Amino acid sequence: MKKVFISVILTAVVAVVASFFLLREDSNSSSPQHTNEEAISPDVKDKRGSLVKFEYLETFTKNQINRSNANFYSRATVPQTQYSVDRYSMSFNSTEDDGEPLIIKSQLFVPKMQEGAEAPLYVFGQGTTGLGDRCAPSREFPEVSNWGNYRAHMLSYASKGYIVVFPDYEGFNDKTRLHHYFNAELEGKVLLDSARAAFNFFKEESLPVNPEEAVFFAGYSQGGHAAFAVKDLAPQYAPELPIKGVIGYGATTNVVAMIKENPTFAPYLFYSYSDHYGEEVIDPSELLLPKLLPTLRMDTITICVGDIYKRYGYNAKQIYSQSFYNALYNDKLDDEFPILKKVLDQNNSGYLSSSIPSLILQGSTDPIVTLKSQKEFINQMCSAGNNLTYLEYPGVHHYQTRQVSFQDTLDWMQDIVNGQTPKSDCNKFVS
Repeated sequence: MKKVFISVILTAVVAVVASFFLLREDSNSSSPQHTNEEAISPDVKDKRGSLVKFEYLETFTKNQINRSNANFYSRATVPQTQYSVDRYSMSFNSTEDDGEPLIIKSQLFVPKMQEGAEAPLYVFGQGTTGLGDRCAPSREFPEVSNWGNYRAHMLSYASKGYIVVFPDYEGFNDKTRLHHYFNAELEGKVLLDSARAAFNFFKEESLPVNPEEAVFFAGYSQGGHAAFAVKDLAPQYAPELPIKGVIGYGATTNVVAMIKENPTFAPYLFYSYSDHYGEEVIDPSELLLPKLLPTLRMDTITICVGDIYKRYGYNAKQIYSQSFYNALYNDKLDDEFPILKKVLDQNNSGYLSSSIPSLILQGSTDPIVTLKSQKEFINQMCSAGNNLTYLEYPGVHHYQTRQVSFQDTLDWMQDIVNGQTPKSDCNKFVS
């Protein structure tokens, strides 16, 4: 009896301590909890974005890219290729959200332009692929498992005269860890440091083309979450970067909305958060049905996004515990799961005010990121004073947003490169 009493007391102490550290900030804050820059050692700061290694991989000819475009843009206007493209592998230094060093793997797509040419950087964050190494976007082979046909996406932009940077997120390519899903700060740092690494690459590698002083951060679905995390994080973490705009294709920026609309991805999220924050803070056994728990770890680290629907389905009642289901869909997370709600809110992205213009591209029939949740996000962004361009595509599904918006995205970026300030559409959303 005495041992049981002591165990109960220790458990309560752990919960109180965890609650204190998670809830010590303003509970109304919906922005990422950023690292205290002053606490990071100078050596680690100096290395962020520095190259570990790089190598040339292959060249894609115009004909190859045209064939790739014809497949990827089969339901949209097919872009015509201007340049052949060289692809490189690039590893660089970044940091965890506690300031510890990380090494990130990235792909770099460089257009073969004339001597002395300059090209803007286009840094892209991918949508959900999974948590384990086998699901790293650099390991996607669309002929076998098409998670987003990301290589085709990168080639289409590079062949139009953009230097494209495509990093794997934190946790991939490291057997000691997993990708920490929807962690705004980790995603934002990876994208920012990948841009730093690209500039460093061109300092070391003599090529006809060089990067222009213009960087655009873009992302699809989860990658939109990462791109808007960049907007929030950049003034503190990478103020020297010449960021000209942030782009979201069907961007998922609110984590609560994501697990409401896409319960299929909740096991990824809860296992990842439990691994990152600790099971005493996020306990999947309180959130998921008991039948999912025995294989949760193996499922979430081995099943990539192409097969995750087969494992978990779409029905929230077949995924969530009854208590969590009721709290989530009755908007009672603050009362019944306050620590979890705090973590979810801290990992929202894009809500802070910024001078960086944003472009949101949204399909009207998107079932993954619904029109309702996207417009709620836009309202909050506009209320915070952001410059936001919004383009909606009637009848377009989540999976076609990138394709139908290709030319609109190019035009928006080119206008900014030419010195124009985008006209904000916020007057349509905020009176």
